[in-house]
Amino acid sequence: MLCDRCKSVKFEVSSNAASEPYLNACRIEDDLSNTGSQALITDRGFTDADAAQRNHNLIGSSHQTELPHKYTTKDLPVNVNLACLWIKNCLQSHENCTFGSRQESTLLPTLLINVSIPDRPFLELTSEATIGPYLALSYCWGNHKNLKTLLNTKDKYSKLLPMEELPRTVKDSINVTRVLGFRYLWIDALCIVQDDEEMRNKELGRMGDVYRNALFTIYAKRGQSCDDGLFEDQDPRLYRPCQLKWLKTTERKTETYVTLTCSLHEVNHLENRGWVLQEEILSSRRLIFGRQMSWACTTTTACETHPVPKKEHDPLTNEKSDSFSKLRMWLLAPNFIHDTQSVGCGLPDNGFDTWYDIVTNYSTRKLTLPTDTLPALSGLATQFSRRQKSTYIGGLWREDLQVGLAWYVALNESYPGLVTGSTSNNRPTWSWASVENLPVRFRGREPNSTHLAYKGIEVLQVSCPSKESNNPYGQIFAGALTLRGSIKKATLCYNPGFLQRNYLSEKLYSEEDKLNSLALAEYKIRAQFPALLLRAETEDVLGMAALDRPAPGGSAEFSGQQTVICSPPTIERTMQYPIWCLLLSVFRRSSFLLSTCLLLDAVDKENLVYRRRGIAVLKDTAWSGLESLDVADASLTHPDSIKTINVE
Repeated sequence: MLCDRCKSVKFEVSSNAASEPYLNACRIEDDLSNTGSQALITDRGFTDADAAQRNHNLIGSSHQTELPHKYTTKDLPVNVNLACLWIKNCLQSHENCTFGSRQESTLLPTLLINVSIPDRPFLELTSEATIGPYLALSYCWGNHKNLKTLLNTKDKYSKLLPMEELPRTVKDSINVTRVLGFRYLWIDALCIVQDDEEMRNKELGRMGDVYRNALFTIYAKRGQSCDDGLFEDQDPRLYRPCQLKWLKTTERKTETYVTLTCSLHEVNHLENRGWVLQEEILSSRRLIFGRQMSWACTTTTACETHPVPKKEHDPLTNEKSDSFSKLRMWLLAPNFIHDTQSVGCGLPDNGFDTWYDIVTNYSTRKLTLPTDTLPALSGLATQFSRRQKSTYIGGLWREDLQVGLAWYVALNESYPGLVTGSTSNNRPTWSWASVENLPVRFRGREPNSTHLAYKGIEVLQVSCPSKESNNPYGQIFAGALTLRGSIKKATLCYNPGFLQRNYLSEKLYSEEDKLNSLALAEYKIRAQFPALLLRAETEDVLGMAALDRPAPGGSAEFSGQQTVICSPPTIERTMQYPIWCLLLSVFRRSSFLLSTCLLLDAVDKENLVYRRRGIAVLKDTAWSGLESLDVADASLTHPDSIKTINVE
């Protein structure tokens, strides 16, 4: 409840830049009858205006909706006119935000929610005759029951969606869409028939296009579930501005009004969700609902307490700009980027490195179902494939496997203890998607170095069939790589105590000739399951390893025989295993080499079939000293240990 002292809150914003539509003064008002609401903001130019009609004029919509003269919390607790100003300014003024928004020729989603009739939304099958833009919703399903469209309810929902059964976030989003003057809204649970596998696979493959082509995305960041809604009860005193008059005496007298508001802690429940990553990257515009309503597009940000948009760093010219904005421009406007000659502004100069950054971010996020690991990224993969013109295989790209296969399980900084995670039996071990619930990073390209591609693996054949005929970027049920390269035998030394980095460093840096390459690698790679790679005969340290999972004593993690030795200065057990090393890539920097190899466990020695166990980074001259693979088939024998093998 509001106290009697909070009958009104007023705040003026003044500026000399008349070209911006926001710079008409805004007035924030709050009525005692509207308790616990987000303050209603009315623009002087929009006073007593019908928001839907204004938007109708702006976007050329072919429908009209009668709306209340003034919105209150009972009707809808949203600052309609302020949102309209943000939207209008972006559509009219922001060139960088136009890339990706739906053009006339853009294919629409199969189903959209028509919200034009108050309290009577329904599913509409789209066609070429469908007119007008659409919005999309980004939200958490959570553990609450979400109303879904099923085969046996599709026809019913095409006539009327049951408003009384809709979760609060969905209901709020429908109302926001309507009062802002838009006809169509896309929500995954309702616009994808959830038990129609063919349609679901098809639509999941088009998720990137759905969010890319939406006029803007309603971003429900405050909700942990679909029943939390877009709005929360507030005490307007928290947002009450304190206005200060600032006088600056110069030759030209200047008088400025500064508005101070308290900073409120915001919790974004979407930023850790796996499905939301592609929605966030591909949406050029977002209307955000948290503790207050805010706006974020590629060009500006704004919120209720600071309603005049603040220009963000231009992703085409400034290296300090938001990384997602850079990525969005790289994916959706490659020709524009080329025309502006945006060199040195932080835009990626190698597309594959961009993908590895995406996967690194994505692997730290949560998924309700492990089977969604690849499908939840399929929209971005589709966009990336178009941009890069490359072949997608299980979360990686065939054209860059020398670098792409060098992923590793990274140390979880928020929980640095020994965490085992889990692995998937239905995904190939060479794919990062085979590791679940653990962060993944990539060894990557070495800066200021030369990639000696001829020394690394050669990809001869790839087999990675998708489980989904309509979505080649979705789930996979198997996968095999036929690789040709140098493979040799070594010994893997693992001790849980290696997580204590000082002990591992002592082992790595015991000889001066290891400092150059290994010191650099150990500094860069922070592995969750570190190990050492030893020469089989002498147990000299050859390099450091990053395992995909721990190798506890007594387990069957590795098929080779294990021996247990005592590793001073600790009394923990150190396990040693025979391991195969496949030289993956070599980079030359100055006078030393940086070599990365795949660690493999033999599954079928006769047919040279292996499974991945991790990666290792070797010191400069280590590779020439490893034991060559002894193969019975003389036709495969080569002086340099070059073999053709299969990795599953």
